[in-house]
Amino acid sequence: MKRSEQAEKFASLAAKAKEDKDYSSAAKYYGLLSMEDPFDSEAVFFDAFYRAAERGRETSIGLDVKTELSDVIDKTFRLLTKEEVTAEEKWEKAEEIIDCFQWFCAEEKENEFEGKNRVQQLRNIGDLSKQMADRLDSLFPGKANKIVARFLKEYVDDYLDTATSAEGAEIDFGAIRQMENWIATLDYQYKKRVAENESGKEYLLNQTAFDNGQRERRVSWYALIIFAAIAAVAIIAGLCGR
Repeated sequence: MKRSEQAEKFASLAAKAKEDKDYSSAAKYYGLLSMEDPFDSEAVFFDAFYRAAERGRETSIGLDVKTELSDVIDKTFRLLTKEEVTAEEKWEKAEEIIDCFQWFCAEEKENEFEGKNRVQQLRNIGDLSKQMADRLDSLFPGKANKIVARFLKEYVDDYLDTATSAEGAEIDFGAIRQMENWIATLDYQYKKRVAENESGKEYLLNQTAFDNGQRERRVSWYALIIFAAIAAVAIIAGLCGR
């Protein structure tokens, strides 16, 4: 369905604000566009996402913000499915949504909250990323494989990176393995982080201990090299002074 003249005006202003990274104005104009046309998937998504991003930047992605964004993702893809446009036009709209979502996740992760807030922040982003992967795979099977794999990796990494945290709650390693198996069907170069034949947590903890051990050994070698260099300089200086 073609947009009205007023809707086109709001869409143009919103797009310009988005391009200028003026997210407050973008939220305003997308809000006006969604009121003018409540069935416009682009307007519905960007209006809600920019407003949620403003709150998330101040308070991290708590359960309330995550729930709102989750509802928006579902509503957006329902509307996108029903829109009477070509498959290519739907994909172009989806790409705009994908770009916005990736920007949002990157912006959110720059706010490094501590303790339980950081764990919740990362896992909520992971859950939203998995939801995006599910919706894209359903609406664009095959075409969206690369971005679906990227969002699934985000989900896996956000959970596993908090699994050994003191504040981290238990996670379902069986579910993580399922996601990794899915990723492997989309990206043959993907290296799994959770082994099939071991307890996920044991494997992850062993890997963490191994990585820490390697880091400590590297530090010890660096210290030894520096000490040897200082000793050599002292010996040379002593010989020259004679």
